[in-house]
Amino acid sequence: MRPQGHPKPPNASSGTLKYNGEDLLLTRGRDIYDFSRLTLRKLYTAKELNDSILPPGAAHLVRPSLDGKRFEKFHDVVRAKYCISSLLYDQCYSKLIRPRMADFLNDERKRQAKALKQQAARTQTNGSSD
Repeated sequence: MRPQGHPKPPNASSGTLKYNGEDLLLTRGRDIYDFSRLTLRKLYTAKELNDSILPPGAAHLVRPSLDGKRFEKFHDVVRAKYCISSLLYDQCYSKLIRPRMADFLNDERKRQAKALKQQAARTQTNGSSD
């Protein structure tokens, strides 16, 4: 049950927030940070996560920001899942969630770069053994 003063986010009146036919509220995470990481992985491709930064991106930055409409859906899903008031969500996001998600995007870039290096090394060793 939702406490008084905690309005439902838009599109949550039905109890579902769907993306590509999947109800994002049914995503299971250990905590708000794990849930947020899993949700971003569902909303964006690995390439988008690798090539982008969190919105709002400034014009002088090299990387573009993630798609704004899908990021709004991300905000709605996190607010609905954890019953965070719209009055308190901005502060919660900027102080708690955003720093972790920025680290997550950085870690995703490192993970993908490492995977590419390992794949290149595997290809090179397989090619030289023939």
